Amino acid sequence: MSSSKLIAKVLAHLDEIDFKLHDSKVDVLGDAYEYLIGKFASGAGKTASEFYTPQMVSTLLAKLVTSKRRKISTVYDPTCGSGSLLLRVDVYVRRYNVKAIL
Repeated sequence: MSSSKLIAKVLAHLDEIDFKLHDSKVDVLGDAYEYLIGKFASGAGKTASEFYTPQMVSTLLAKLVTSKRRKISTVYDPTCGSGSLLLRVDVYVRRYNVKAIL
């Protein structure tokens, strides 16, 4: 099967998933993306850390940035690729009612 046909099948299956039915604490699409990019990286002979921030690292950084804070005005991610760190910060800002000043 060609890679184009395989990608089309994967996208068709993803289109059938109602992501709103899942627990909002679980990022199904984000987890799938991280898994696939990790597989792509290992297949290319590289480590996945060269392509994205691993989920455990972005979660830890998000906790550190939002810990014991009432307000956050900026979050800087100099290596922002897919935005996983910034998305996790958003989750913690909402979870702990931190006021985001834009």
